[in-house]
Amino acid sequence: MKSRELIPFGALLLFVGSALVFSQAPQSAQWVLAKRATLAISYPDDKSSEVNMAGTGLHSNVTGRAEIKRSEGRTRVKLRIENLQHPQTLGSYYTSYVVWAVTPEGKTENLGELPREGGRSRQIQVTTSSQVFALILTAEPHALVSHPSPMIIAENTLRKNTRGDATAASIEYQGDPGDYRVAVEGHTDSIGSDDHNQRLSESRALAVRDYLTQAGLPADRIAATRGFRAGARFPHVHVPRPETLQPADRPAYRRR
Repeated sequence: MKSRELIPFGALLLFVGSALVFSQAPQSAQWVLAKRATLAISYPDDKSSEVNMAGTGLHSNVTGRAEIKRSEGRTRVKLRIENLQHPQTLGSYYTSYVVWAVTPEGKTENLGELPREGGRSRQIQVTTSSQVFALILTAEPHALVSHPSPMIIAENTLRKNTRGDATAASIEYQGDPGDYRVAVEGHTDSIGSDDHNQRLSESRALAVRDYLTQAGLPADRIAATRGFRAGARFPHVHVPRPETLQPADRPAYRRR
């Protein structure tokens, strides 16, 4: 399987004109998804069920509960997670928690990102068309990933009053191998010469790269550091010359 998708993660980070991009692209052309196992539960129609969420070895103190109801061809999940730490305790490139549904066929569905507010206790309501699935929570570099990372925080477990039968002791699914890469891009406006703007955009990207490595991001996770002057990659945006601006308008166009 090949993947070369770059997903924007914040237009401005730390410095004006710098962009950070996460990628699930592999180093090699052949990208093999990692196989994992979990427990799938079948939920009956028109009945409410509850399952526990148990923390894994990454965060064993994490607990949770999911209220699940299947009706009219959809399964509604109300999930509450307790004792959740900030995702960056697992690494500086993990910034969010994502809820997944995993079917017995191995299909993984991104159900949504846990709200960032709420501290150590967070809840979310999501839906899925699946009736038989496992519910897992992972730490991710961003909320739009297409496969779960190896950072599995919690998984569903059966309660005594769970209505529904475990379809198997274990089901297999494919997840991202965790080979995340970051591309740092610097940008400028149209003021100044092309040569000056190219150097300025590159210096901005390098400044963000240095900050990330000092903050703990492994240097080998940074796939590229590059600069783009105005018009070099994105549509040219006209910026008035400084001498034509009114004093009150100048702060909006400052860049150095």
